[in-house]
Amino acid sequence: MGDAIICGYTLDHERFHNCLIPKTPGMREFLPSCGDATVRVYDRWRAKLPRQQQNKAPKVRCKGDADCETPVYLFATRHIPYKNRRQLKSLRTSPSGFLKETERDKAKLRLWISFIKDEGGPVFAEEEFQFDWTVDEDPSLHDY
Repeated sequence: MGDAIICGYTLDHERFHNCLIPKTPGMREFLPSCGDATVRVYDRWRAKLPRQQQNKAPKVRCKGDADCETPVYLFATRHIPYKNRRQLKSLRTSPSGFLKETERDKAKLRLWISFIKDEGGPVFAEEEFQFDWTVDEDPSLHDY
């Protein structure tokens, strides 16, 4: 029910958990109530932003092994509904396929990095992020 193929950029656990969350003033306020649930901290911070600014802060997904022991965090730049495995196979083999990084993706990453800096958060370099994708719950199902 409601899965999507989500493309975006991953940030490693160390930078997400120990840099982004505690060093961004607006996110820090949610640490006492959320503790180590850093995705929840980010989601609450994002939900509190004015609607216009939410577009600068992409939705995030924890992406890792089955137990999420060594997670990375995927900041979504775009998504399409997931239909079936054949769809994924087709997208993987398509030379100009959906799973390839685009200039628009790069622009969204630069906008997010700039937005975090403007919010008083840490300065990130584009090189700290890796373009990736996952199949997960459709981000448009939730309004945060």
